[in-house]
Amino acid sequence: MTVLPLSRPVDVRRLARDGDILMIDADAGERAALARDLGIPAIERLHAEITVTPARGGARVRGHVSATVVQTCVVTLDPFETAIEEDIDLRFKRQAAAAPTGEIDLDASGPDGPEPLEGDIIDVGALAAEHLALGLDLYPRKPGVAFDDIVEAPDEPAKQSPFAGLAGLVRKP
Repeated sequence: MTVLPLSRPVDVRRLARDGDILMIDADAGERAALARDLGIPAIERLHAEITVTPARGGARVRGHVSATVVQTCVVTLDPFETAIEEDIDLRFKRQAAAAPTGEIDLDASGPDGPEPLEGDIIDVGALAAEHLALGLDLYPRKPGVAFDDIVEAPDEPAKQSPFAGLAGLVRKP
């Protein structure tokens, strides 16, 4: 079993009828381990408020993740802080034993289908960490920094071909 840096397991069999509210405030050790896993210098703050409600054949998870992270600017390589705000809205459902037959139509613009619920546990800490990762900028830039996309090469003398010296050795008929 893999140990996740931020784990808050919830047993869906023990949910209150109107759902359970979980507050997650990651401690320094959890933030440091999660920052290592995400490949960023640091996570200064990570807070999530998540509601897990029972639903037919599974559960629904809704909430919000907010964090302050330190990322490295891709232009200057300077570390800088940035805020992450991400919403969570997922449905979990136990899967039927038999796979559906025939074609399946998927609508990319429609709502997502339910996530498979295997067993009775949903790790809302892992969901918070996943949504934090989804909120990270893949190419972070420090505020006010622009990338100059035109780089002039320094003037260099034209390089002579390595075969230029052989040109004088060729006999002409």
